[in-house]
Amino acid sequence: VMAKIEAGISQELLPLNDGMFGAAPESAEVYYALGQKEKAQKIIMDCADNYLQQMRWFLSMSNRSLRFSRDSFQTAVSIMYHNVLPVLRECGTEDQFNSVAAQWSAMCDEFDKRVNG
Repeated sequence: VMAKIEAGISQELLPLNDGMFGAAPESAEVYYALGQKEKAQKIIMDCADNYLQQMRWFLSMSNRSLRFSRDSFQTAVSIMYHNVLPVLRECGTEDQFNSVAAQWSAMCDEFDKRVNG
């Protein structure tokens, strides 16, 4: 089934990392359960990198712009916390999880200091 999905839906049409319609965490879990651990790790790390990149972009804004973008930043934070980090803990290596979790936490702290100061 996963091979058919990969063959039938291009990343350009429906990226796994899309915040609203993406299925990266779920896909990573399925590949992990199928014993394809490297594929699962690549998918979930690509997803984590995508959300960390989004968070970095928001943090590159001025404090005023960041306040206006609060909801969007918090959406990325929430997706990471509820969807990406739990799957990364399960499917990724300890080093991968610790690295991503540390980056996520540091950016959450920076956001909080800058917006709620």
